[in-house]
Amino acid sequence: MVTMDPIKMEMLLDEQLKLMKLVTSSKSTSDTSSTAPAPNSTLSVDGIINSIAEFNYDPEANVTFDTWFRRYEDLFMFDLASQDDSWKVRLLLRKLGAAELDKYCNLILPQNPRDRTFTETCTILSQHFGDNSSLFNIRYRCLKLKMNESDDFLTHVGIVNRECERFKLKDLSEDQFKSLILICSLQSEKFTDIRTRLLHRLDQEPTLSLKDIAAEHQRLTNLKHDTTLVQSGGHSEIEVHAVHQKPSPRQLTPATTTPTSCAKPADKKRTIPPSRCWNCGAWHFAKFCPFKNYRCRKCDMLGHKETFCKQKETRTRSRSRRRFRSFSKPAESLSVSTVNHIHQRLARKYVSVQINGQEVSLQLDTASDITIISRKTWNKIGKPVLCSTEQLAVSATGNRLQIVGKIVCSVTFNDITMNGVCYVVNSNLNLLGLDWFADLKLGDVPLSTICHRIVNIKDSKDFTKNPPKV
Repeated sequence: MVTMDPIKMEMLLDEQLKLMKLVTSSKSTSDTSSTAPAPNSTLSVDGIINSIAEFNYDPEANVTFDTWFRRYEDLFMFDLASQDDSWKVRLLLRKLGAAELDKYCNLILPQNPRDRTFTETCTILSQHFGDNSSLFNIRYRCLKLKMNESDDFLTHVGIVNRECERFKLKDLSEDQFKSLILICSLQSEKFTDIRTRLLHRLDQEPTLSLKDIAAEHQRLTNLKHDTTLVQSGGHSEIEVHAVHQKPSPRQLTPATTTPTSCAKPADKKRTIPPSRCWNCGAWHFAKFCPFKNYRCRKCDMLGHKETFCKQKETRTRSRSRRRFRSFSKPAESLSVSTVNHIHQRLARKYVSVQINGQEVSLQLDTASDITIISRKTWNKIGKPVLCSTEQLAVSATGNRLQIVGKIVCSVTFNDITMNGVCYVVNSNLNLLGLDWFADLKLGDVPLSTICHRIVNIKDSKDFTKNPPKV
């Protein structure tokens, strides 16, 4: 039997013990390394979640979902890639503001937020919490960019670069650029209708050209004309009383015989009153008198002018007017109107209004149903488009006025602005009729506060020698 040296035996046992210790220590180290990263991983995810700020939608400050999500997109795509899709959806919804979360939940009803994938959730949030400005709005704001003195230059450079990218200059053709400049130039209130119509067309047709804009303007003009035609009842006759002619000596002499009514040929529907209104002296029925709500300064009563007040001191003058009234014709001319007032001073009253931005003086004529301007005035206000009309204007005598056409124009008086219709004639006639009188609410204020340029006729002798020019 072979025996081993005790010393060698002891050395061999020591080496085996060392080997066993080494194996045991390496196993414990591997177990520790496999379980240790878990707490570090948990802390890392919590740190990422806390670093994501809450989203509050504010388009005026350019805080949209796209700009907010751009900051944290890489966190969801890479740092949190190991998390499942539903976990990402829950985290994303936790970072929405209270109002934004409530709006999102209402939009996807009857589904629940958990029924949507992460990609679908981001798409919906981008649609409803994004920049909803139109392309025209973006381009217009880009053209209006301005740097303030207190702004940082590099920051402004970045803003210009961003807005120019949103401008989509590469997609803009030459015709589109011309259309953009044209629409931007329509800044007056007069162009509100056509500007709104063109912006609507541009939103639907980004390739809108100048030719299309011109056709759209003509279409809108025709539409306004047709609307006015339907509103006026189609073919109708309009009454105009203030027809200006030179007086003849025969008209200045009171007739000794009973006059016949010169309005009978055109009085088929009883549109001409048998006599002047006893409240204001104009040729219309008393029930249509615009002075119904006017307060007389003499008797403090409603319904008549001061010159037609029924107090005792005015009765004598009224009888004198009635004696001459029987000899006159119903407003065939200005000279006939003067005969009716031969014993008193006649005052023509004028009102200054703004027509298409130009100041125009119109003679106030409450006996006229329509407003009339001369061709000279039409040239002054910029020659707006003349629309043909089938309506006829007749005087109280039944004589027809030659109407060149009608226009739709912007009318401004004091604080009132409206779109009015007036008629253009060849004669030098500028009248403000009952239509504008009512629309501009001139009957609500004393005429002395709105009228100017009063022309007085001192006596009948001066009138016969030098008739007033209108």
